[in-house]
Amino acid sequence: MKDYHKDFEFLSKSFLTKFQLSPLHAYHYMTAEQTDTDAMRFGRAYHAIIADQMDEVVIFDPVERPEPDKNFGSKLNKQWKEEIFSIPDKDIISMEEYLIIKKMIAQLQLNEMVQQIHAFELVQEEAFRTVIDTYKVKCKPDGLQIGRGENKENLIIDWKTCTSVHPDKIRYDIVKYGYDVQAALYSDIITEIHGNESNFMFIFQEKTEPYDVLPVIIPSESEVMYDGRNKWRNYAIQARKCFDSGVWPGVAGGFMNNCLIIE
Repeated sequence: MKDYHKDFEFLSKSFLTKFQLSPLHAYHYMTAEQTDTDAMRFGRAYHAIIADQMDEVVIFDPVERPEPDKNFGSKLNKQWKEEIFSIPDKDIISMEEYLIIKKMIAQLQLNEMVQQIHAFELVQEEAFRTVIDTYKVKCKPDGLQIGRGENKENLIIDWKTCTSVHPDKIRYDIVKYGYDVQAALYSDIITEIHGNESNFMFIFQEKTEPYDVLPVIIPSESEVMYDGRNKWRNYAIQARKCFDSGVWPGVAGGFMNNCLIIE
């Protein structure tokens, strides 16, 4: 199976939401070499540790260098450091970052909703691909509880780190960052594959002390889900048009005469 992030035969939330600004931005996302940031690396490590997948993470602790009485000017210490940072397909985090994540998870586990989630068996970090109304789409939920039997709904779970869990900011961020599109796309995919309606739960957590937590549920028949569903389908229509024509217009193409008029 193709690498999940490089597979553009199936449309993802990350790709589709680029159409929120313009098809040109979606094309750039698809074709440009993706740059990694400290925030992305920290976020992946956070997710991996929550999922108890420590084999995906390497902790760099200078205290463990082979010659602790010498700095990294030492040939042996320098070689040791280079070997750690050359480990393929692993996220390297510092000991300080690891301790922060441990504090975050300790606070996370105090939340009653999180405790209820972990009381059930979760499908974690599994990629799903399907076809909905002729559109090939995919998702990779952080966690999934599959409903059993009639009238038992699926629950999709996504962990989000953020700067603040103020409810007004969370409401704003859900639209700004396309989390409504994520909720609807993931829910539609899981419902198509497993049956039953699918609700979506974001677990937002602050990246700084006190690492407060706010679970946010988006029900399957909510207005947010309805809006997100309309958005992802509209973006999918644009994507198909661009793939077929080979034309990926910039943001100006969305306005009459390619110009935004502010009166």
